[in-house]
Amino acid sequence: MAEPLKALQDWRKREGVSFDDLVAKLRQRGIETTKATLSRAEAGKHPLDVKVATHLRALTGLSGTDLRPDLADLMQVEVST
Repeated sequence: MAEPLKALQDWRKREGVSFDDLVAKLRQRGIETTKATLSRAEAGKHPLDVKVATHLRALTGLSGTDLRPDLADLMQVEVST
């Protein structure tokens, strides 16, 4: 089981961004995911896909450690916005 993504949850609340909004923004970048997948990941039921986490990092400004604590070293790559 993954860790809950408290930083993502806090960011979504602060910015007023829903899972539907995140899915739409990710799809604009060519990344396919679902609201249920993001919700389960945020709750810590399973880790985010690395590709999704990398693009979320670019969208949210959160660190790789916030989105994939288990793979933080891989999150050092840059994604164009």
